[in-house]
Amino acid sequence: MRNTPAGEFILLVDGRAHPDLAAMLASGEIDLDAVLPNWGRCKLALLKHAYLAACLTYGVLEGEVADEIRRDLVSARDAKSRQDVPMSRLAMGLTVCRTYEPTTDEPAIRAVLHESSGAVEGVLLVGRIFVSWSSAVSEEVPEADRRVSRTLQVGAPIQGTVISVRP
Repeated sequence: MRNTPAGEFILLVDGRAHPDLAAMLASGEIDLDAVLPNWGRCKLALLKHAYLAACLTYGVLEGEVADEIRRDLVSARDAKSRQDVPMSRLAMGLTVCRTYEPTTDEPAIRAVLHESSGAVEGVLLVGRIFVSWSSAVSEEVPEADRRVSRTLQVGAPIQGTVISVRP
């Protein structure tokens, strides 16, 4: 769902929608109950991909940081359930940047992000996503309530022409 400049919301459905979606929208009111993503697990997955891409590109990484990454990944693998996956201080401190225009066709290449505080070394995944675990370490991991419950008021359909679509 996206808020437009006029304050209206646009509902974008990616994939199959619930069969009753049209009736829900026609009713004028929808109760939304959802769970926000677990960013700790999302960032841990991103750390895993960046680490494996770096290993495939440069060989097995060595050192204290590489050892900590492997410990975090093994702990995640061995967790009893998805809810028991421990937080990773390296994953929570990742530097992640994305470009919409691919810069290369290579699956992973070494890259350096130049910031005002200095150079940040990392890996560029699929020419679009820069990931670095060397720039920041998060000591605290805030655990927020991830449940969202809202009632959405649905107005009349908006008629118009699509002028731009982003992949």
